[in-house]
Amino acid sequence: MRETLLEMVAPVIGEDVVEVQSFYPGGRWKRGSMSWMRLGRQVIGKGRLDDKLPTLNVLAVTPTRVVVYPTSTRTGAFTLGDEFGAWPRDSVRASAKSVEMTITPDIEAVSAGERSHSNKVLRMTLSTPDGELVADLPASEHATRHIEMELDAG
Repeated sequence: MRETLLEMVAPVIGEDVVEVQSFYPGGRWKRGSMSWMRLGRQVIGKGRLDDKLPTLNVLAVTPTRVVVYPTSTRTGAFTLGDEFGAWPRDSVRASAKSVEMTITPDIEAVSAGERSHSNKVLRMTLSTPDGELVADLPASEHATRHIEMELDAG
């Protein structure tokens, strides 16, 4: 997947790519869109940048910037959307923690034989000049650890 993302990002980013990784907005993998939760945060003035993103996105780190792209499959193919945000690396503060999410299927899925399962992610919180963005990156992938190191999020 990393090579596919790199091939998609490299022509549009305008500089070398240090690392690239797909991510879900914070907690979205576990709970789907949860539009009411995102709306609630905005209503009480605690909205986050990731509230405006689709389910799957791309985080790219270059020598000078941190860039986020939404993705889409509307055309039947996995595509990169227009740049969502880009910030100078020195203006982004990052923190990270390991999170294990347990997914419990709904009653219909259980009756079809589906069982609960867990997924480990690295939940990275990026404080940008435009606000906070929470990204759940696949914990077991090298690209995730490389981004964590590059952004000094450990």
